[in-house]
Amino acid sequence: MVDRGTITDEERNSWNLRLKVGFVSLVTVSAVLIGVQGGVDLAVIGGLAVVGALAGAGFLWYLVRLDF
Repeated sequence: MVDRGTITDEERNSWNLRLKVGFVSLVTVSAVLIGVQGGVDLAVIGGLAVVGALAGAGFLWYLVRLDF
């Protein structure tokens, strides 16, 4: 019988990476959408994408440090 409740370290690491990338992407897209709704220039939207990615990475770093 196969035990379906067991998760390997490789699977756990894969899902953790996907969660982290998704979190940073969500923050980045949020910043970009705020710029789009505000009607700013394309260069500003690019800057917002960079700032959003950096903010998302900073939030992620802080959350990982908390070590739930």
